[in-house]
Amino acid sequence: MSAMNISLSRRLSLERVNEQEHTIEHGQTLVLKAKGQALRVRSGLAWVSFDGEDHILHSGQRVTLARGGDAWAIISGLGNADAVVAVSEA
Repeated sequence: MSAMNISLSRRLSLERVNEQEHTIEHGQTLVLKAKGQALRVRSGLAWVSFDGEDHILHSGQRVTLARGGDAWAIISGLGNADAVVAVSEA
């Protein structure tokens, strides 16, 4: 295995260690304090609202939750399937 592959594997492993996974069932909402975390949709479709902006994210897409005094992020699943999101701390 090349040094580049090992480095990439290590980085991906570290990202997963710092991630928290949340399953948002149909009709439920997840509310998080926005502290600069990276939010990635692992599966499904999610509506993410924070800092006065709305985002529709498909599986594999990500967004960084803006840092701010009392900023909160609201995440809801869209469609009939559950949405699974991973949040990586800043």
